[in-house]
Amino acid sequence: MELKNIKNVRIFEGVSLKEIKNIFENINYSFVEIEKNEILFFRGDELNTFNIILNGELSGEMLKENGEIKKIENLKTGDIIASAFIFGDSNILPVDLRALKNTRLISIDKDEFLKIFVLNKKILKNFLDEISSKTQFLSKKIWKSFTIKTIKEKLDDYIEENMKNNEIHFEKNVKELAEIFSVSRPSLSRVLSVYLSEGKLEKIGKNSYKIKNK
Repeated sequence: MELKNIKNVRIFEGVSLKEIKNIFENINYSFVEIEKNEILFFRGDELNTFNIILNGELSGEMLKENGEIKKIENLKTGDIIASAFIFGDSNILPVDLRALKNTRLISIDKDEFLKIFVLNKKILKNFLDEISSKTQFLSKKIWKSFTIKTIKEKLDDYIEENMKNNEIHFEKNVKELAEIFSVSRPSLSRVLSVYLSEGKLEKIGKNSYKIKNK
């Protein structure tokens, strides 16, 4: 069993491998394999299972009325799929989930997932923290969508939230960032080029920059 990747999932933080092994020996679960570009879930599907990405990557996407696809977020190894939609009155997924590469998941039925909380209260607390953090992040994102209008302001905010030690590493490429910002790729590239030419950013590696002027 691939416990190594499961150990990296946020809800299992602070739980030993021995405890995790004991938990999975007492619940039913299954593995799911999906190939690159295959759709795992469609928008409007009901979510009745708890799913963890063991390896691979998924893209959360929404199809607009004009046929344009808007990327919402990417989910990678160790991520939980739509944790906030597992319980509650509405378990309907708001986006399509497409595999960006061959992906392997572990899937646990909702009732079996509840057994985990009985077996380990630390996991229950971690799960509640996970949902709360995502809700807070979404609320912040919605608020900023009303207040931040220019590409520069969106980029500044993204840098401020993700910089470490006065450096920023873009895990997403310019095209993906542009989709998240709902702007064109050339427009975002121009802003980045201006920041480089003005000395606000200094390129130090692939997708990595040193922040010279906050």
